[in-house]
Amino acid sequence: METLIFDNATVKAHPIYPDCGASLHDVSKRDYPSDDFFDECIECLDVDGYETLVCKKHRKTKQPTADAVIGVRSHLGGGQFSKPELMVVELRMKYQSPKNLDGQNMSDKIFHTKELLGCDAVCHKTSYFVFKDSVIEAVTGRFWSLKMEHKELSHSEAVSTSGFDTLVKGRESYPYQPKTDLDAMKKQLSGLADAGELEKFVDQIDFWIDKARWYKKGTTLASILASSEHCAMHGVHSVPARG
Repeated sequence: METLIFDNATVKAHPIYPDCGASLHDVSKRDYPSDDFFDECIECLDVDGYETLVCKKHRKTKQPTADAVIGVRSHLGGGQFSKPELMVVELRMKYQSPKNLDGQNMSDKIFHTKELLGCDAVCHKTSYFVFKDSVIEAVTGRFWSLKMEHKELSHSEAVSTSGFDTLVKGRESYPYQPKTDLDAMKKQLSGLADAGELEKFVDQIDFWIDKARWYKKGTTLASILASSEHCAMHGVHSVPARG
């Protein structure tokens, strides 16, 4: 399973947040008042409540929507994360039997929720339907069949409440891990200086400066390594050429 962190800033930046900003915990409490399923720190868009509000205001027929949308970033390893995205979350903790799952209704919820978010919204590739731990095994097979029958569900997954807690964590769960061994860098540069290899010393300094620029621009470690491996495969020195 992928690993994500919640990103509240992404949710708060959405235009409808002033009208429907909430916590996922509070949205859950509305239907499940006696249970505490979610981290109280996870902010969300209460899209189901927003749809009700808008339809009442404009006297329109309410469309099916998911319960919430949260902001997320994918964990890329160490302290590196992807750009923020919005992720659709539907709460299905009341369901006791997979026979009660309506694929068309579930598909419509995803479709209309993304429609409500707007064409400029960057949505996470997967939408999640959250079930109680006690039924998740029974639901999984049925859910897979529904994904085959409904295109909008093809990028959706069923997850248990405990599975969701594992899936979406706070940023503090993935502390920053330095990608560069500073002691090794110091030893390398000192060795070049002591040996009088000044041109190689300056080349290596240039290399680390360029690498720092890549990190600053948000380039992932994977792409840096891929670039280095590509150069090595073709016999190109990994240190940038000086102008």
